[in-house]
Amino acid sequence: MPAVVVLFGPAAGPFAEPLALEDFSLLRMFALGGVLLGLIALHPCWPRPETGVLSGFGLAWWFFLGFGYTYYSV
Repeated sequence: MPAVVVLFGPAAGPFAEPLALEDFSLLRMFALGGVLLGLIALHPCWPRPETGVLSGFGLAWWFFLGFGYTYYSV
């Protein structure tokens, strides 16, 4: 089971918070997840260089949160 968590946990982004914290917050997970999903979807909706940069930052932040939460719990 831990191998599956380590493999797929980072893709969960902010929704991997229950892996790391006992007192996780659903409100924080969904608020941050909604903001990041909005940033990620920005470039496909309006393809411009500026939105590409914002989408890239949103995607990077998504995976870094997932990495942090996943590897904190292992």
